[in-house]
Amino acid sequence: MKHKIAVSAIACLLLCIPGCGRPINESRLLGAWQFDVQRTTMTIDTNHTYTLKADDGRTTLGEWKLQGNRLITIGQTWTNASGAMRVTLTNDTRITELTDSRMILQNWGGEASTLTRVVANH
Repeated sequence: MKHKIAVSAIACLLLCIPGCGRPINESRLLGAWQFDVQRTTMTIDTNHTYTLKADDGRTTLGEWKLQGNRLITIGQTWTNASGAMRVTLTNDTRITELTDSRMILQNWGGEASTLTRVVANH
């Protein structure tokens, strides 16, 4: 019986550890973030909108929401040199690290993107 209790306790701890961190406060996301690999800046605003701006002039505007450690962005307008186009692009990523200067987003396929804060709290 003691063995079953110990195994159950360990299994419970292992399942809880990933979700036991304190919830992410939305205010920690606000500001402008530069993707380290791409030449793209993401600005996250207090009104739950965001803007992605690439160095080549492409822009995506949309809304964002935070669910636990998941940052979900829904792109609504995509713009390039030819003009603007209405789109629906949903990106559901997991925030695996968040400090005052760095954020790591991991998509569900396992690929991670590192972002560096360039402007704090809009």
